[in-house]
Amino acid sequence: MDPLEALNFLQKKPVVDGQITILYVHIPMNPIDGFIFADEVEKMETNIKQSMRLMLVTPGINRNDMKKAQVHNQVEHYLIAPLAKETIQLTVDIMKKRLGIQNP
Repeated sequence: MDPLEALNFLQKKPVVDGQITILYVHIPMNPIDGFIFADEVEKMETNIKQSMRLMLVTPGINRNDMKKAQVHNQVEHYLIAPLAKETIQLTVDIMKKRLGIQNP
C-alpha cells in the first residue's frame, strides 16, 4: 500500500479499546519516507496514534537514521531488513509484554 494511502486508511480505521496495531514501516519509501510517515502519525488524534506502534525497517545500518528513530515519539524499534519471522514475533512479544497483554 502507498504510504499516503496507508495514512488515510489509519485515520479512518476505527479505534478499538485495548487493540494495538503494529506497523512495520520501511524508511526508504516513496513518496514519503518512514520518518515523515511517523511525523504524520504523530499529528493524528491522540486516540488514533496511541493505538499504533511503529517499527522502522531499513535495508542497512544508518547511524543517522538510528539516532532519529531513538528520539521519535512514535517509533518503538529500528529494525534491519530482511526481517525473519522470529524477529517479527519477538517485536510482537516485546510489545505485548510492555503493554501488559497476556498470551491466550
